[in-house]
Amino acid sequence: MTGRPFWFDRQGRPITIQEAEPLLADLSYKIIAKYEEGGHLVLTVWLGADYDLSPSGPPILFQTMIFDAARRPAEYLERYPTEAAALAGHDQAVMHLRIEILQRGDDT
Repeated sequence: MTGRPFWFDRQGRPITIQEAEPLLADLSYKIIAKYEEGGHLVLTVWLGADYDLSPSGPPILFQTMIFDAARRPAEYLERYPTEAAALAGHDQAVMHLRIEILQRGDDT
């Protein structure tokens, strides 16, 4: 086990689990971006915990997923080390969803 921290705030600063708990419960802190179209949802969130389990890479603290109209996860999931990268990734996911909807002719 390395001495690498496991919990981080949105700015990438290490925090304790005690500091992370209220942030994880605060949806205004946790949700970075949200987009809905045709019943589908693109959601980008701060994870709090480092999802990069390797000791060398940057902490992976954000995630974007696309959910279908039944709110089941679609086959789209991306993770990011910074909030800026997560916001850019969110925009890419929205574009991906819009293209998929256009190709299917599905706007409901």
